[in-house]
Parts: sequence; C-alpha cells; structure tokens
Amino acid sequence: MAALFGTDGVRGLANIELTVEIATALGAAAARQIPSANHFVIGTDTRRSAGLLQCAFAAGAMSQGRDVWTVGVISTPGVSFLTRSTGAAAGVVISASHNPAPDNGIKFFGSDGCKLPDALEAIIADECAVWQTRPRVSGHEIGRLIDSSSLVSDYVDELIASMSGDRLDGLRIVLDCANGAASMIAPPLFDRLGADIQCIGVTPDGDNINAACGSTHTNSLVETVQSLGYDLGISFDGDADRVLLCDHRGRILTGDHQILMNAELSKFHDGKSVETVVGTVMSNLGLDDRLRKSDIRLLRSAVGDRNVAELMRQSGATIGGEPSGHILLHHLSPAGDGILAALQCLRILKRTGTTVANWIDEIVPYPQRLLNLRVADKHAWESSSAVSATIAEAEKALSGNGRILVRASGTEPTVRVMVEARSQEQVDYWVDYVADAIRTAGSLGS
Repeated sequence: MAALFGTDGVRGLANIELTVEIATALGAAAARQIPSANHFVIGTDTRRSAGLLQCAFAAGAMSQGRDVWTVGVISTPGVSFLTRSTGAAAGVVISASHNPAPDNGIKFFGSDGCKLPDALEAIIADECAVWQTRPRVSGHEIGRLIDSSSLVSDYVDELIASMSGDRLDGLRIVLDCANGAASMIAPPLFDRLGADIQCIGVTPDGDNINAACGSTHTNSLVETVQSLGYDLGISFDGDADRVLLCDHRGRILTGDHQILMNAELSKFHDGKSVETVVGTVMSNLGLDDRLRKSDIRLLRSAVGDRNVAELMRQSGATIGGEPSGHILLHHLSPAGDGILAALQCLRILKRTGTTVANWIDEIVPYPQRLLNLRVADKHAWESSSAVSATIAEAEKALSGNGRILVRASGTEPTVRVMVEARSQEQVDYWVDYVADAIRTAGSLGS
C-alpha cells in the first residue's frame, strides 16, 4: 500500500482511480497515525470532484474522532499556513495541482506546515489496508465538521504582511489564475496592494481548471499582456503553489530567474549575504553561471518541491525552487507558495527600479528541451540495457558541455527526457536519439 503515495500525495482520475473508498480510508488512517489529537484543516481547489473527495476524507477522519475544519477553496500553501496558525495536527489539500480537471489528489502537511515525511506516508498507506478492522468511536467522541472558511482572510493578511509595507502602485499586471484556487485570492489581494490588474482564468466552473490557462499554458497570458500593453503577466497553476511571470514582450520569467532575484534581493537589500540556494536537476546551467558571478552556490535536488525543501533544510538555504515555478522562501514560509513568490518578485522590481525584462536578461540559458513520452509502463525503460547504453553514450558526448536527464514522472504515466547543451542542434539530436531508444525498447503505450 506504500505505493499509494506518489511524489506529491495521492493522485488519480477522480472517482475511478482516486475513489471515495480510498479517500475515506486515507481520512481514517491519517486520523489514527498522525500524532496529536488536534483537528485537521482541509481545503480544496475548484475541481468538480473536490466536494466528493473532501466529504469522504472528512467522514473517515471523523469516524476516528478527529474534528475537521473545512476552509473551502484556498491555495495549497494557504492550507500550510492555516495548519500552523490554528495549531492543527495536519493540513489536507484536495487538489491535483497542475493536472487536468478530471484528476484530483489528496496531499498532507504536518503540524509544521511541511509535507509529510515518506516514512509517515508509508505508515498511513499501510493503515489504509486495515482501517475497517479498527475500533470506531461513537456518541460525543465522533469528530465534528466545522466550517472555517472565514480563516482564508488570515492567509491573505499574512501575504500582505510579507511585503513589509511595500506596495505595487504603478504596476500594470495581467493575472492568470488558472480557473483555480488563486481565482478567489489573488485579484482582491493585488488590487488591495495598489496594482492595476487585468484578470483572466478567474471563472472556475469545476471543469476548466488549468484548461488552456495557468502556468502550464501561458499563451493566453502572453497574448493578453501584449494586446493590452501591460507591464507584465503573472500565471499561477490550479492550486497556486507555482508561478511564472512574463515581461511586456511575452518572454517567460522561470523559477530559475525567481531564485536569482530573491538571492540578489536578500544579498543587497535585506543586509543578508546568501551563500547557497537550492534548485533541482532540471535547473538550467545558465543559472549556475549567473549565481557563480555573485559567489552563490547552487545545490541540486531531485525533482519535486518536497525534495527541494528537504535539501534546503539540510543545507540551511532559505531560497530554493524549480524552473516550473515552485519557489520556496523558507524565511517567509515552509511551503512553496506561488502568490507569495510573485509578491516577492514584484517587491524586488519596485525596490531596484528594474523590470521583468531586465531580470530575464540576467540569465543566459543553455538550450534545453524536455520531451514527455506517454507510456504504458513508465518504469519499463529502466531495465533495458539498450536504453542504458544510449543514455551513457549521450552523457559521455555532453560531458562538460551539457547534461541529460531521463526519469519517470512521479504524477503521470510519462517518461521525461531532458537534454541541455550549448547548441540547439546538440539538444535536439540527443533528445530524439534517447527517445528513439526508449520507443525501440517497447516502453511506449498505444
């Protein structure tokens, strides 16, 4: 049952793979295995299946005597904040993040607002297999379902406080909220801080989350910024733990750029010298080059914000993230927070008098290409000697001038092939060469 959890909670096609039975089992198992008798905080994104899975999870938790505080639609990092601020035993998010609307997920935060450790997830998964054999409470010991949606305003106030009095007056911004959790939070927040905003992706209907919008589909953001002549655009994913920005020309400011911006701000404006930041194996070599000029070391973790967070804790780094827009600022929050990260980027622009375009130009990226191969078995290629030999050949050819990464996705039936090199020709050659080997090995599905 330990395989129930992926790299970020439990995910699957709602009501088919991630069923009511699984959600109920997770609620009961978590109530039994997470230390402390305190309440759970539970929030959702805007998916049609959110209510279904929230009710099932809450029923399981209450059957074991746990009170459940429901806060409604809120970002994933918002649940992390409310878990800490209300003294909860755990926070629970019903969301599949950037995945399409039919998918959903259940992910956990511990009482410290951090993702649960693997060992505890494995214990919860094992408990799911036997929870129906456990004793149940009755009478006054049954947990209660408590509407706590008013607490979302506390999270918004915390975001305002992170600006330390700085405002956004004079900035003309397009916000793309992915028809997700940010739709209810970001527009009034940015308006309150004085920005001139135009919003897209703010009409969630349960089925349009991440659909041709948000940080995984930035075309609409770019087109709106350019057509209206705005200064910049900001794009969140469905649960608002990721953020990407674009400049007035439509060029994308990635997570790598945001890591650089926050490191430079801390070093030159907050009186702190940043020595180390954390990226992932997907971070561009161009970020290494630029950080080296400022005597800042880049450490790389495996893909996934929880891996970034763990390496940050081990190294003492306060700034980390992924190119996809997961940004962690541990001096402000233990969780990756797209809205918080966006505010800090804008704070940098205001303090330095620069623009998004200026910061994009600060990194000269190596050409990079990521190919996602849909597969029947995303681990089949790992046992192929032919694929192993092909990858080794690519690594030898790129040594010192680039790199290759092949990995199974933690959230989708996909093998990802990424190549980075000094020329686009090299990148395309080796991506296609390795992908052909994976196809020949028979790991692709129909």
